[in-house]
Amino acid sequence: MLRFGDHGVNDVSQALDPLISRDNAIGPQVMGPMRMRNLPMLAALGMIPDPAQVSLTVRDVAGKLQTVILPADSNIPSRKLWDGPPKGWLRLADTLPGPLPLYLKNPYKGNYILDTYVGLGYSCVHESP
Repeated sequence: MLRFGDHGVNDVSQALDPLISRDNAIGPQVMGPMRMRNLPMLAALGMIPDPAQVSLTVRDVAGKLQTVILPADSNIPSRKLWDGPPKGWLRLADTLPGPLPLYLKNPYKGNYILDTYVGLGYSCVHESP
């Protein structure tokens, strides 16, 4: 994705930044893309003209630029996407050839391997100067 209407992704990210809560620097990187789905919010910020739809400029897998118009889907809360895509949605990972690597099979919940749960959680707390 390259543009939301007349605005680049960086412009949209900067407009959303003050609205994203955070307890560390990763917050905007995780929540920013989720907030980009909220078209009424983007319209209120002046990033798109219509809260009911968005014109996106994307580069397809062949490298060709395309503009697509998508309707708002705010009835599917972003937080719910952590549980997986809604029925009928297709993830990029699902279009890749061959078996998926484990980290793409169930990215937020971990995976069972040989009847043993394998997961990793890493937190780091430190003071910044």
